[in-house]
Amino acid sequence: MYGAIVVLPKDGLPDVGKQFYLMEGDFYTESSDDDPSHVYSTERTSEENPSYVVTNGKVGALTGDNALKVKVGEKVRFYYGQANLDTYPHIIGGHLDVVYGRGSFHPDSFRESGVETTAVAAGSVSAFEYTFRQPGLYLLVNHELIKATEKG
Repeated sequence: MYGAIVVLPKDGLPDVGKQFYLMEGDFYTESSDDDPSHVYSTERTSEENPSYVVTNGKVGALTGDNALKVKVGEKVRFYYGQANLDTYPHIIGGHLDVVYGRGSFHPDSFRESGVETTAVAAGSVSAFEYTFRQPGLYLLVNHELIKATEKG
């Protein structure tokens, strides 16, 4: 299973400049002498040791020509999901304007503001908003950095 369903309140959410849906996923594969393409690895799966942790299904999905583009002053809402592992999205150098905890948009649900990193539980989606106040290159990473630097 890869992906999630986001159920918004009947009257929607406050307007933002852009919205992006990002799905982080993990692959448990190995190459072999018989098949140099990557095949499913039960050993990696049982050890919970993914060979790749990617966004939107592939390495580099949000880099180079695929980078997300926004304007200075634009407020962006990110829906951020993870299929199998907990994840900790973080915009380097930024503090999130609003976090909808555990993806709940109910008026009485848990909301935070001004946090650097938020948690997304396995099998769920959370949402957060960020206003890009300065021009530049912003890095959105899983703050469990081994997944960002060593796994994809």
